[in-house]
Amino acid sequence: MIVALLLFGLSAVYADRCASVPPSLWCSSEKLGKECGFEEICNRTCMTSPIGDELQLEAAEKTANIWPEKHRWVPWIVVNGVSLESVQSLMYNLPHHLCEWYNGDQEIPFCASDGKAELPGIFGENIINQLTNRE
Repeated sequence: MIVALLLFGLSAVYADRCASVPPSLWCSSEKLGKECGFEEICNRTCMTSPIGDELQLEAAEKTANIWPEKHRWVPWIVVNGVSLESVQSLMYNLPHHLCEWYNGDQEIPFCASDGKAELPGIFGENIINQLTNRE
């Protein structure tokens, strides 16, 4: 197993450590999963397990019960528990808008970066305002 882990690009230290982990513990720690490259296996295991089925049913129930407007496609944005078709075009600039709307105590590193800049020409608030003659 060590040779296989080395082929996947793990350092000898991690390969040795990961080789000693029994498969039953591969998904027991997020840190271990990342270090040893077990994340994909763990994700697939969850998706095809009773827990994965339960999470899918829970998500389907939440989707079916959104209000006041039912979803018409996926993905569908729900902001503060409210579902409105009029805000769906904001998904094209969602990272920018989430940074603008966030009012938590701790700064989000992404929001302090240049990456959060609104994309021009995408359906963000500027374009919506132009289309509805609001400025």
